[in-house]
Amino acid sequence: SQFVLNPLAAAEEALTETERLMGAVICDIGGGTTDIGVYVNGDVWHTAVLALGGNHITSDIAQGLRLPMSQAEEIKLKHGRASLNGNDPNQYFHVRTIGEQEPIQVNQGDLIHIISARVEEIFSMVKQEIRRSGYEGFFPAGMVLTGGSSLLPGIREAASSVMGLPVRTAAPDNLSGKCEDLVTPAFTTSVGLLRWAY
Repeated sequence: SQFVLNPLAAAEEALTETERLMGAVICDIGGGTTDIGVYVNGDVWHTAVLALGGNHITSDIAQGLRLPMSQAEEIKLKHGRASLNGNDPNQYFHVRTIGEQEPIQVNQGDLIHIISARVEEIFSMVKQEIRRSGYEGFFPAGMVLTGGSSLLPGIREAASSVMGLPVRTAAPDNLSGKCEDLVTPAFTTSVGLLRWAY
């Protein structure tokens, strides 16, 4: 049996050969962790796992709006954005919070503030880890985002703003058979592991 680091499996699926050769960062934002892989001259030079991910964003929403985690996750997916850019300040939605009889009105901007603070923290930690690795400035191809949380609207812009790099989002491709459900950034690492095994 063989061990494969998650960022390597994600990179197997998400990075192009050109990106690997030019120099790029793969950033896989999962539920509990954010996995980073640094590629220079076609090879991985540094990997790291940060103990922050999408579940922490959901937890912040749950605490900020006094909601159970399941409802906070639902609201994140339905109304969440990682950046205030393009936000309508007059956009509201209703939620039934813990301890309230009637649903309350929530401004979407308040939700975005909660999310964007945690997203900024995640990318600040990624930037700090890259600086610590000694490879800062080696990434003309920029950063490639993947993982379930990379689906959050505005996260690419938020990442680019903090990192000072071009950022794109990647999902698995070139899959055959009945696999429409797998063609999403949430399954990049899983598909990468399958390809690695194959």
